[in-house]
Amino acid sequence: MRFNLSVSLSIDGIGNKAGGTFYARANNEVVKVAYDYVRSIKMQTGMRHTVIEEVIVNSEHDITEDVKNYREYDPDFDNLPF
Repeated sequence: MRFNLSVSLSIDGIGNKAGGTFYARANNEVVKVAYDYVRSIKMQTGMRHTVIEEVIVNSEHDITEDVKNYREYDPDFDNLPF
């Protein structure tokens, strides 16, 4: 599935807009792709304080809260013996 993503961020108090065309295997992977994109922007800016202000898919669907609340599931981390 191909979709357009528009992201508005505040990086150290400075507004930043980014976006592009992305691909996901299914609808339920769109949030993960958006999260990974925001994370890559954070890495490029030196992990500065970043606030996600808005994440829009295909110019109509607001998934901002879903991206903010996304947490990757790591089965090895969650099953540690301590």
